[in-house]
Amino acid sequence: MFKKKQAQKKDNKIVWQPQKKQSDFMSTPVFECLFGGSAGGGKTDALLIEGLRQIQFPEYRAIMFRRTTKQLRRLIDRSFEIFPKICKRAAEFKMSENTWIFSNGSKYILSHMEEEKNKFDHDGQEYQYIAFDELTSFTESQYLYLFSRCRSSNPKIRCYIRTSAMPIGVGVGWVKQRFIDNGEKIIIDNNTGLTRQYISATLDDNIYLKDNDPLYELRLKLMGDKLFKVLRHGDWTVIEGSVFDELDKDKHMIPTHNPPEGAIVFRALDWGYAKPFSVGWFYENYDKQIILFREWYGCSSPDVGIKMGAKEVAKEIKNFEKDLSVSYGVADPSIWSKDNNTSSIADIFTDEGVIWQPAINDRLQGKMEVHNRLRVDEGGHTYFKTTDNCKHFWRTIPALQINSKRPEDVDSQCEDHYYDMVRYALMSKPLRVGNFGKIITGDDTLTASMIW
Repeated sequence: MFKKKQAQKKDNKIVWQPQKKQSDFMSTPVFECLFGGSAGGGKTDALLIEGLRQIQFPEYRAIMFRRTTKQLRRLIDRSFEIFPKICKRAAEFKMSENTWIFSNGSKYILSHMEEEKNKFDHDGQEYQYIAFDELTSFTESQYLYLFSRCRSSNPKIRCYIRTSAMPIGVGVGWVKQRFIDNGEKIIIDNNTGLTRQYISATLDDNIYLKDNDPLYELRLKLMGDKLFKVLRHGDWTVIEGSVFDELDKDKHMIPTHNPPEGAIVFRALDWGYAKPFSVGWFYENYDKQIILFREWYGCSSPDVGIKMGAKEVAKEIKNFEKDLSVSYGVADPSIWSKDNNTSSIADIFTDEGVIWQPAINDRLQGKMEVHNRLRVDEGGHTYFKTTDNCKHFWRTIPALQINSKRPEDVDSQCEDHYYDMVRYALMSKPLRVGNFGKIITGDDTLTASMIW
């Protein structure tokens, strides 16, 4: 009897065991949890293994996402290293569907969401475990849409969502606001009552990697100081790939105040309905600085508009301006377009007494104008500042990412509505001073040349 137990113990050897932070992540009772931080924290393994927890139920369905098919390949390779050892001959991988099928009928799907529209591929499906690896590479709408698929007809099966992330990618802004800014406490969503939590992990929490690859940290240092803070320490205050790395609260933020008497006040608009609209009020001081001193950002949550019509927006703008004398306003040129001979959005604003003129909508020159204004000259002078009441400026602008396919532009998958409004405003008063430079374009704006 004793020998039989010994043999049984030997056969059931431990294939994988969570470390401390992995265990915290895998045991939290919340509906959604982000396992985030630095590279090498053991996030992907914890996410992948957690999906096996309920495979004893035949109707169980788990799905884990990577954003691109190339990234998904690495995830599949890792599953082949682990799953057969855990499930032995009880699991078969169906390559055509990227799905592990277990002997009782339960399934574990490994999928991508390369295009925004891929979120609709899962309509009509039921998943009890939904995981997103590197959540910052996904849009918020992709993530939230899959909530509708997290359901079960079997009350014994728990339904929940798990994610991992580092502070890199187009989704840094919304992920940071949803999880990181709340700390590591469990919070209850005001709208849904669902619980969520952030659990951090760094290289220090993965003793196996530190022991097996002691040079890994040294290789991270080769990435440069900024990226090292992100990859080694999971620093969410340093956003790698940020377009406007000149932006600094110490240099560009000033206390809230109203424009001085005699200042030329103007406003700018980037229009949105399903997406947020952005209105900002500016003035230019005697030092040629543009000051953003008031904002109205029409969002119900990050990158989701409040669906307010132009007539209502115009009326509210007039309320914002009761104490101001506005000289002019510039707006997204698209508001002058008309469909089926109906009034344009610009016409509706005009009828309500809010007048706009078309903004200069050259993306390359506009981006350079923002850079020019943010740079600090040799005397410590900068030509753009914002008051500290402009909260959405500081939430969205630092998180903007470089367009990987067009590095001279901003990635439009980011929440860029506020940025568009700012560049419209600054292009109405282009800077022509010192050695800041400018872009000169001909008929073809893609052949722009820089003068420095």
